[in-house]
Amino acid sequence: MKLSLLPGLLCFAQLMAACQSKSAEQTALPSADGMYVSPSGQSDERAYKLLPEKGSEDASHLLHALPASAQPVASDSARGYFANPRYDWIVQVQPTRPMRRQEVLAQFGAQWQTHYGHPTLYGRSTRSGQWTYLAAADADSIYSELALGWKLYNERVEAPRPFTAAEFSTYQQAVAQQAARLPGRITGVNYLPAQAAAASQQLAGFVAANNLGALIVLKADKPFEGTEIWDKMRSLGLHWGDMDLFHWENPNSDAGGDDHLFSVATSTEPGYFLPEHLAKGEVKTTDLIFSFSIPRSSDPQRVLENMHR
Repeated sequence: MKLSLLPGLLCFAQLMAACQSKSAEQTALPSADGMYVSPSGQSDERAYKLLPEKGSEDASHLLHALPASAQPVASDSARGYFANPRYDWIVQVQPTRPMRRQEVLAQFGAQWQTHYGHPTLYGRSTRSGQWTYLAAADADSIYSELALGWKLYNERVEAPRPFTAAEFSTYQQAVAQQAARLPGRITGVNYLPAQAAAASQQLAGFVAANNLGALIVLKADKPFEGTEIWDKMRSLGLHWGDMDLFHWENPNSDAGGDDHLFSVATSTEPGYFLPEHLAKGEVKTTDLIFSFSIPRSSDPQRVLENMHR
């Protein structure tokens, strides 16, 4: 598999399918639906214990950096990890005292999360003062505040649909009930249930009308071996992580565009790449799919040129 030659490419724009719906940043700790959520550093540590950090060649010259913005980019550690108030329904909880991670999960555990719409749990660390994913934290982590975030419209689930006001009301009542057992109480929501439902419906319509993607499919003359895929992606300078895929990272995402300029998946099941399986030689794919979301790209023409190159 040569990096400089991409025979059999098929380039087209189509509605983006959520083909990676069964995966996320799978690292140390699973969430309620079997997904994993963690900061990127933990994903790197997991992968580089099993596979080389660098590729066998330096082919990074094939990817030409996009013009940089003057806006400085904050690091993940500086920004923390929290729900997006524009696109998530957020319920904040104030416990009566700082809570350990296991105390929180005793009330908002996997079964509860599954029953109430798969929210993401966040906690404000007493140590750093930053918000972080509860699922990715150490067992002895302590939190001064808690929050639960529901995607107003989650296109990555198997059958995405907008939420109803009744569902949001049920979720809020369930949070209030469990918060009282911490003990604690709800201190605020960013949308009332009816407002959240309206926003969810609006987002669903927007996604259906605008979620166009550019894809390039590299067909294999013979199956691509997992370790070879890893080597070529790392030689290009692509980073493995979010959704267990390879990504050309966007170093200036705070100034505009998605976190990733483009991503690499496969149509071969399960559609993503687990380091444990790659390292054992258990992965063989019939293709590699290079793709990005056009409306989420700050410069789709340049990204497509790089992706094709």
